[in-house]
Amino acid sequence: MSFDSEVKKATEAMLDGAVEVVKKVFNDTCLTIVADTPVITGALQNSWNASLNKPESVERGESLNSGAAPMASVKKVTSQIDRKKIAKGTDLFFTNGQPYAFRVEFAIQDSPDGRRVRYQNPAGMLRVGVLSSGGNYK
Repeated sequence: MSFDSEVKKATEAMLDGAVEVVKKVFNDTCLTIVADTPVITGALQNSWNASLNKPESVERGESLNSGAAPMASVKKVTSQIDRKKIAKGTDLFFTNGQPYAFRVEFAIQDSPDGRRVRYQNPAGMLRVGVLSSGGNYK
């Protein structure tokens, strides 16, 4: 085996490893965000959505299904991540279309139905999820 072919093989293995790291970090970060989203009706937790290249916000209705729809969107996006997308710098998005998501993220004390929200994570579900997930991968 020539030196060139060994370098090419090692480079391909590293790129494959990078793809898997990107998938795992994105998946784990999204899972943390969904799990840390406060639930009253389930609409906020259920309205997280993953997408490639541009944000695609959705506003799903009430559902106490523990974030199954958002995680299905994450699974769909991670299945599309490959070497080409990483090489060209494809952007990954995780957005929430509920109009009150901002108020919950920043612990503003109201909810759409007028009740006080009991926050699972008053420091913000998105901010905490992103910060905590990034530290696990070095």
